[in-house]
Amino acid sequence: MKYKAIIFDLDGTLIHTLPAYRYNIVGATLRDFGLKASEKDIDIFWFGADRDKIIKEILHVEPAEFWHSYRIYDDNQVHMQYTKPYDDIKAIYNLKSQNFIMGVVTSAPTHIAESEIKLIGEQYFNKIISAHVDNGFRIKPDPHGLIECMKHLGVNNTETIYVGNANEDIEAARNACVLDVLVDRKELEYKGIKPTFRIKSLYELFNIINHSYK
Repeated sequence: MKYKAIIFDLDGTLIHTLPAYRYNIVGATLRDFGLKASEKDIDIFWFGADRDKIIKEILHVEPAEFWHSYRIYDDNQVHMQYTKPYDDIKAIYNLKSQNFIMGVVTSAPTHIAESEIKLIGEQYFNKIISAHVDNGFRIKPDPHGLIECMKHLGVNNTETIYVGNANEDIEAARNACVLDVLVDRKELEYKGIKPTFRIKSLYELFNIINHSYK
């Protein structure tokens, strides 16, 4: 099988945000409510799929009130000071030179996604989708964003690979019937799900692609 398109998650896959950022802004948000949380609980919130449920059951705040306060502290300019591409990002440039169609499907809000993409280079991606509820998308692991991205790229599910760093990325890929690849950045625990491929570096994508061409 020859793959034509590779779609990527963004945060934790292509872009690294230093842990201090999430601890600072979530901590500041919780202080508005006279609360605090452990770094472990903040990690669960940051990487979790159902954030509203986590906010209510683990952080003990009503989600609407939390998000109102959180957005005050989630300053884009400050965020970018804590953010950089992973060292293996050059793999993206090599894939582009081999004429792969590439896209991004992220759960990050549009303003965050746009700023992070600029750190990599917008020219490398044919379509960028912020699959966020504010944009009318159903969030991962729902395949909504992936399906829309494939439509824009002009490819079908058998021609597509999705690369992510979390359980919901793998589940979204399988729900969209595309090949799932997990890049393990050693930042998360993976429970109850086994990806089709697990890689430690984006450069390992070439092994998967080359194997599919045999």
